[in-house]
Order: sequence, then C-alpha cells, then structure tokens
Amino acid sequence: MRWWRVPLLLLIVLLVSLLGVHAAGGWRLLHDDSGLRFSSYARSHLVLGLAGTGGRDLFFNPHDGHVELYGHHPPGLALLLAGWFRLWGRSDPWVARTLAVCFHLTTAGIVFALLARRTWDGPALVAGLAFATIPMSTFFGKLVSHEPFVLPLMLGALVSYWRWAERGDARWLGLSLLLGALGTVI
Repeated sequence: MRWWRVPLLLLIVLLVSLLGVHAAGGWRLLHDDSGLRFSSYARSHLVLGLAGTGGRDLFFNPHDGHVELYGHHPPGLALLLAGWFRLWGRSDPWVARTLAVCFHLTTAGIVFALLARRTWDGPALVAGLAFATIPMSTFFGKLVSHEPFVLPLMLGALVSYWRWAERGDARWLGLSLLLGALGTVI
C-alpha cells in the first residue's frame, strides 16, 4: 500500500464525519431555507408530475390547490431532488442532504485527484486537510442549494478543458462542454 493512501482515507473519513453533523435534523439551520424551498419544488414535481409542472419549479399547496411559479433559478436542482426522493421513497431533509453530500464528495474526489497529480507530499496533505475541514466544505457541502451541485460539474468541466488543452483530444472538449451545460441547468 502506498503511504499516502492512509492519510487520504483519513481525510475522506474526516470530511464525511463533519458533513454528517446535523445532517439528520430538520430544516432549522442557518441557510436551510434553500433546502426547504427546493424540497418543496421537488415534492410538487412528484405530486403533480412533469405534465402538471411543465418541468418548472413551483409551489403547490395540496390543501387549497394554489400553485405559484418560481422562475428565478433553472429547474434542474428540484428535478434532480424529485428523482432522488422517488428513488428513496421519502423526502426527509436528511435524504435531500445526502444528495448534496454525494455531489460534494465528488468535488472532494476531484480536488484530491488534482492534489495527487502533484504527489501527496506535505503541502498536498495540508491542502487536503484544509479542504476537508473548512466551513465552506463541512457546512455548505450538505447545503441543499445550487453550490454543492454545480461545483463538481464546473470543476469537471475545467479539468476536462485542461486535458483537451494539454492533449488535443476532442473527447475532453466534448466532456467539458457537456459538464458545463449540465451545470447551467442545475
């Protein structure tokens, strides 16, 4: 086993542990209004179906049938959450946060892979530790809002573009464009 795999595994365990703090609670933390909002849109998609929502984010009040359209963001996040809720069979806050954590761990994987290109020496390990412990990662990595969902897509687009620029292989450019496009609809 290569020596750097142990600290890398510890960084991942540390990050997952910190992301788990308050992840099972309700929508009562600072900035949880986004999670509540996008979970509500996702539930509207599940209740009304795509034919009823037209794929757009909207509030649906099942008690009086009132529908209110929300058009300030692309609908990708709520649609992604709706699919995730359908997969789990429930729409609890921890289920929504789990999806955000999955995306954030993808970001961590990209960051750690970029650090590994330099080799896992002291500065790379310190950078990995910083990524795994800063509040931007540990708190906002489980936030059900656009940031943790878009970041891995945009980092992937950047790395793919970088590979295209280094190697000239058009497949990397295509992947970069695809990931960038996906990031714009979330």
